[in-house]
Amino acid sequence: MTLRKISGERFEDPAARFCAGERLVIDGLRLWAASPDTVHYIERRFRLAIGIAGAERAIRGLKILASVLSLHAHRPVKLHRPGSLNVSADERAVIALLGTAARGHAKHGFALLTWLLPAHCRGTALAAATELGRALEIGGIGIAAPRGCMAFDRGLAPTAERLRLIA
Repeated sequence: MTLRKISGERFEDPAARFCAGERLVIDGLRLWAASPDTVHYIERRFRLAIGIAGAERAIRGLKILASVLSLHAHRPVKLHRPGSLNVSADERAVIALLGTAARGHAKHGFALLTWLLPAHCRGTALAAATELGRALEIGGIGIAAPRGCMAFDRGLAPTAERLRLIA
């Protein structure tokens, strides 16, 4: 391995790209995966961030979502260790799922879940993600809408006029 000094460039902190709610969910999933015994610590963090009423709903959604992902995923879900600044593609997919589910975009949520889960448990995962996303919004720290998606950026739903068949 060679260490190179790169001058003039700043490295962006990956954790800075996520809002408080997204970081809270990522840390909660990582802690839950590390040991389900950490549920009391996770509950305490959620209570401090969003209050008691929202925390109970959020923890319920997080438990169900984590259980479904751990039991039924197509492949092992990749999560980094708690406290890591790196974010895996699976963690990003879960955050995007929460953003779509909290806004009622079920089709986008099912599309994301197609990548993670088989068909028989996608509805349960979407319901849990919706519960978690709405609980965070009740607490005042919502999940941002997925970035780079035209339907979300402009507030428009995809229509047949925008779809063109290219032969």
